[in-house]
Order: sequence, then structure tokens, then C-alpha cells
Amino acid sequence: MQRIIEYRLADDLGDGVRDLDRDHADMMSLAAQVSRLTAAGQMRQASAVLRELLCAAEAHWQREEAMLRAYGYPNLDQHTDGHRQTEEILSGMLVLDAGADTTTCADVVLRMLIDDHHWKWWFLDGGIRPGT
Repeated sequence: MQRIIEYRLADDLGDGVRDLDRDHADMMSLAAQVSRLTAAGQMRQASAVLRELLCAAEAHWQREEAMLRAYGYPNLDQHTDGHRQTEEILSGMLVLDAGADTTTCADVVLRMLIDDHHWKWWFLDGGIRPGT
């Protein structure tokens, strides 16, 4: 029997930018759906939700990268490389099978949300408060 792990985005993981924080919560919800559907053997539906997650992530990254560019974030190239790597991992998951690990998608998204926000500390250290 496969185990399903439920994730909830902790308040302190947020960026303080309302639109980006909402994106994060939406992506975690979609990742959890992929895990539940995969555990139930509903691979076609899981793949459809995973495609939705990829679209949500791409839209989020565009917003985030535009904000970082506008504020002159010095590590933008490295940051966007991380986005592309996560995109490749999630895209590689589009071929789901009944033996897929149900936590993998949610784990990838959770890791992205944690690892992806080094810019938050750069903003705080510089006294930058992007619009909420």
C-alpha cells in the first residue's frame, strides 16, 4: 500500500508578495493532487494535473523573474537556471505509471519553494519590500 503525504505551505515560507505566495499555495495543492491521483492509480488524471502544475509554475516563474529583474537581483541567472532544472524534472514526470512514487511531485515542488527563495533574504537585507 502506498502512503500519501499531505503538504501544507507554512506561513513563514511565504515571500510576503501576495501573488507569489498565492502561486506557491496553488502549486502545492496541485502537487498534492498529483500524489493522490497517482496513489489511486488514476494516471491519466494525474498527468493532466501535472500539466496544470507545469503551467502554473511557468507563469509563477515569469512573474518572479520579472520582479527580480526589476529590483536588480544579482543572482538572477543562477536563479532562473534553477527554475529550468525544476521544469525539466517536472516535465520528466509527465509519463507516470502505476508504480510511480506518489510523493515525488510534491517533494520536487516543496524543495523548489524552499531552495528557490534566496532572493527573499537579499531583499530583506537591502531593506527592499516589493509590493504586495
